[in-house]
Order: sequence, then C-alpha cells, then structure tokens
Amino acid sequence: MEGAARLRGADNLQERPGRNRLLPAHHVSRPRLLAALTRSPIALVVAGGGYGKTLLAVELSAMLGLATVNVVLGPSDGEAATFVARIVAALTRSRLVDAAMAVKSDQADPRQAVDALAAALHREREAVLVVVDDAHLLGHDAAELLVR
Repeated sequence: MEGAARLRGADNLQERPGRNRLLPAHHVSRPRLLAALTRSPIALVVAGGGYGKTLLAVELSAMLGLATVNVVLGPSDGEAATFVARIVAALTRSRLVDAAMAVKSDQADPRQAVDALAAALHREREAVLVVVDDAHLLGHDAAELLVR
C-alpha cells in the first residue's frame, strides 16, 4: 500500500491506536460500502476525485488482512501494454514474484498476460486484493483487459 500513501499525501497520514497507519486521522469509515465490497469477488467503485476511493481500498485491505496489489495508473498509462507493465510492477512491489513473472512472460500479448495474472492469482495460497486506482485513465483496449 506504499503507492496509496505516496500518492495521497503521505505527510497527512499518521498512526493512531486501533487504526490502520495508512488512513488519515480524519478518515471516516464507510461500513456499508465495506460490507458491500466483501460480498463480491469483483467490484467497481466510481466517484469523483477526493471522495475517498483509494482510502476505501486501504481500509478494505486492512479489514480483510489480504495481500494487496495496488496498480496505480497515471495519465500516460492508458494503453494495454502500459497497463500490463503497471500490473507487473505492482505485483513485484507486493512481493508476488511468481505472479509477476507469469504476467511478464506473456507481456507481449496483453490478453494472454491478463489470463496469466488470473491463473497466477488462482494459484496463490490465499486470496489477493487487486486495486486498480484511476482506472478511468485506461483506453478502450486496456479497459477491456480489466473486464476480462
């Protein structure tokens, strides 16, 4: 979750007893949203900037206690090949090296790479939370990969 802290103002994040250290002191939990997210293996959270989507993902990760892959996108990450490269980088940061290598080996074909990702995550001993932050920046072909 280092990417979330880096992108969302790490200087504004502080550790508080009983709270996730990556949540700001003023964070307001959204238990109904968290409950809804735990009932589905796949979810899409859409809201304007500043509504707390990233912090919701941080809180969900902490609540579930899962390994979390945080794929952070920027304005130049809209192409399918770039999206796959971001996935590989996020997997590597999350220390899911086997999954990263599986995706990287098929990186030339983004569709195969995403299939390799699904297969690699299925092989993991425990569930993994994958967060794609700023998915609205994906172009059509890359967005189709996300739907796969």
